[in-house]
Amino acid sequence: AGGAGGGPGEAGKAHMTNIPFRELEQLATLGTGTFGRVKLVRNKKDQKTYALKMLQKSQIVALRQQTNIMNEKRILMAISHPFILKMFQTYKDQHCLYMLLELVQGGELFNRLQSSGGAVSVGDARFYAACVLDAFDHLHAKKILYRDLKPENLLIDDGGYIKVVDFGFAKVVKDRTYTLCGTPEYLAPEILNRKGHGRAVDWWSLGALLYEMLTGLPPFYCRDRNQLFEKIRSGVLEFPDFVSENARSLLDGLLCRDPTRRLGCGPTDALEIKRHPFFAELDWDALLACRIPSPWKPVITGSMDTSQFDAEFTSMPIVSPRSRADSRLFGADAHFDGFTFVAPTTIGGGAAAGDDGDEMGDGDGGGGGDDDE
Repeated sequence: AGGAGGGPGEAGKAHMTNIPFRELEQLATLGTGTFGRVKLVRNKKDQKTYALKMLQKSQIVALRQQTNIMNEKRILMAISHPFILKMFQTYKDQHCLYMLLELVQGGELFNRLQSSGGAVSVGDARFYAACVLDAFDHLHAKKILYRDLKPENLLIDDGGYIKVVDFGFAKVVKDRTYTLCGTPEYLAPEILNRKGHGRAVDWWSLGALLYEMLTGLPPFYCRDRNQLFEKIRSGVLEFPDFVSENARSLLDGLLCRDPTRRLGCGPTDALEIKRHPFFAELDWDALLACRIPSPWKPVITGSMDTSQFDAEFTSMPIVSPRSRADSRLFGADAHFDGFTFVAPTTIGGGAAAGDDGDEMGDGDGGGGGDDDE
């Protein structure tokens, strides 16, 4: 899959990325979030492009998200899969943490759904669901729960394949965990009931995603939050007439309220879902090798094309004003020891390891000069 605007070196060669922060030229804003912004950046030496996620330390600490941010970094270090966004390197300076990520230029699956009237064909839905299923299979093999599936967290690369992004709620869990987190429409009943949950929650959310891709709305959709949660706990799952029997059967299995009986929760995990008749004609090896023609390919004119990103963001000034608040006054710095990291492989390589990323002092390489509020 061609999700990256450019990775360091030739695919498959195991060597350190190690791009000094000062060599990253900021070109555009791609998006904003709670803790900062995502920028399109270019390595001045080889002209290859990346996404740089910038996180303001003081904001992370104020919202008590230090553990989640460090967990996200550790999880991204440990995984390598064609359908999961790759992290190449991390940096930190006085004010911010930075993640240098694979650039994926095709926009969100959410936008693809919206441009298609909210839903896509059963073939398209099967393709996208299969990509997510294979990514979750990889995560679960490493005891990682994702817990935040939604169309906004699925990007489409320039080959038309899915990339799972945003691991802020992901967690390594050997048995079960009790945190209430995720997107309301995609929450499994056991999360709402606060009785502990495991990998079964990811299969529920996969069912919710597939249902939305086929029908245009998540299952049990309701604008009132309390009514939504009540429907998730006890509402009847209804299908429009056009939903096929195989799709209904799969959705009934994934959206089973009893997590011990939910499809995918047996000893074979994802294999149980892959063997369902809904996926009978899918060649899983060809999918993983990105040899199956994708349903839709974005038109990308080059490594700096931002046309699939919201103009509200791409029209923003590249350099934003520095926050007047010094994050050290919040005692923020001590929370992020060991954040810096360099991936030892390229996009085509294996799992990441090692903590050798840049730690910039105040003003080093221009790192502190673009703090985001």
